[in-house]
Amino acid sequence: FTNATNLTRVSLPSALSGVNFSGMNLRDRNFSGSELRNTNFTNADLTNVVLPSDKNALRYVNFSGVDLSGRDFSGYDFTDANFTNSNLSNAKLSNAKLPSNKSALRGVNFSGVVGLSSSYGSPRDFSGYDLTSANFTNVNLT
Repeated sequence: FTNATNLTRVSLPSALSGVNFSGMNLRDRNFSGSELRNTNFTNADLTNVVLPSDKNALRYVNFSGVDLSGRDFSGYDFTDANFTNSNLSNAKLSNAKLPSNKSALRGVNFSGVVGLSSSYGSPRDFSGYDLTSANFTNVNLT
């Protein structure tokens, strides 16, 4: 996909592991059955994109700078994902596993996020995380 910027009408295979979609327009794409391990979506337009329902399918994805506002990521495993400078406002993160990389949440907009206070009944522990410029407006962390 070198030099492409708009892939809204391009037919894509389901095996997309390791593909670099950085900065591309993927608006309205359906990735529901796709393998996205190690896929890079940095600054891509994912407006109205259907992501896989498999809760482990996004574990290694790079969402840096991506608008993911309003998405329901309840129960997803993001252990090795990157959300630096992304927009997760009004998303649902109940029981989602957050990245283990302590800098992967820097600059994230968490405003209005639901389910950030605990994971599987235990309080979330943000100790050691670099949350520089992160926005927690209207988020319950108790």
